[in-house]
Amino acid sequence: MPVRLESLSADEKVHIAVKHNTTWAMAAAALKQKAGNPTWPLVVKKSDGSYAAARFQNILEAGDVPPETEAENLPGLVPVAAVETTAVGTGAAWDIVNSSDAKMIVLTTESKFAGVMVKGANRSGGTLPTSKLDKLAGSNVDLSKLGDFLLDEA
Repeated sequence: MPVRLESLSADEKVHIAVKHNTTWAMAAAALKQKAGNPTWPLVVKKSDGSYAAARFQNILEAGDVPPETEAENLPGLVPVAAVETTAVGTGAAWDIVNSSDAKMIVLTTESKFAGVMVKGANRSGGTLPTSKLDKLAGSNVDLSKLGDFLLDEA
């Protein structure tokens, strides 16, 4: 039986997913736009086609990262396995999540990004550290272009 994203709870699939050339400021703006919190993972499709991720809080704790830093160069990114939704069942997918360093996997459908399965993130309950993220996601970010950099947005 394939993994069905619609059967996962909201906390099991929260994330911001971006292309490799998205800037750190744009990723922060996307998190803010989706009313996310620092436990959410930033998933990056790297220029080589592989995936990596880090929680926003880990990137923020790494120090002052310049806003123009491309997502694939952010500190703390760890490789994330991509699993085709039809290749494994939900139980087997959770086994992969639990054994991974990132505590998540990227789900693909016909090799295209479809979503994530993540452990340890919260849909709500946290607030964004306003000083760093508000400044980072401030007026210099052109939100009209954000959709071009998100993996799971039209």
